[in-house]
Amino acid sequence: MLELLAREGADAEQALATMDERLGKAEGQAAREREGREACERKAEQLSAAGQIARAAAEDAEQRLAEARNVLSEGAHATYEEV
Repeated sequence: MLELLAREGADAEQALATMDERLGKAEGQAAREREGREACERKAEQLSAAGQIARAAAEDAEQRLAEARNVLSEGAHATYEEV
């Protein structure tokens, strides 16, 4: 009877050690996934900021192009009037 209890106790200890090992692995995996998610979130924020900068630069370029077209149009009109 004592042998049976000792074996059951040893089996329970082994099961507990196995579960503890699995828990450690799961916690490590969760930490890696969390770090990966946080890195993705930081990258998304960087890309969003870069997109905002690109949009502002495109708007500025469009405005400068419109101004240049106006200057060329005025110059062409003035040249036509001179002729």
